[in-house]
Amino acid sequence: MSSAKSRKSLSIRLQPYTDSPLSEVIDYLKSLDTEEANRRIGEVLVMCLLPYARLHEAVSDEELRVTCLESCDALDKHASTMRQALKVPQLQFSHPGFVHSFPSQSSSSSSVIRTSADREETQSQKAKSTLSPIIQDKDPIESIDRLFD
Repeated sequence: MSSAKSRKSLSIRLQPYTDSPLSEVIDYLKSLDTEEANRRIGEVLVMCLLPYARLHEAVSDEELRVTCLESCDALDKHASTMRQALKVPQLQFSHPGFVHSFPSQSSSSSSVIRTSADREETQSQKAKSTLSPIIQDKDPIESIDRLFD
């Protein structure tokens, strides 16, 4: 005897103004086949809203904490893949009031104490390294599609 899982259904009607960002997203989703659009919307909803949904359920604080951490991890991975697909470097905050842009895969773990001048020189070198794309010889559209794989 097999037990079939029951399904839930959500129908939503969005009617954004034509020149809005949501309108652009709707046009993009309409360009996908229905199954793919539904899958992507579902992944985004779970990634962004599952912790809030569980907040309103009777779940333990530990389960809520784990759900939140898993969602944050999924969002971080999504953001990293999006930056790579669009060849946008990750912003690094190194000093209050100053924002520097570095490629997301550069990370140095040096235990050497550096002077302020050394740090400025290193930051200048890292900033220059952002001129090369993170993903070379890749079609950005193909890379964007990997966001939902």
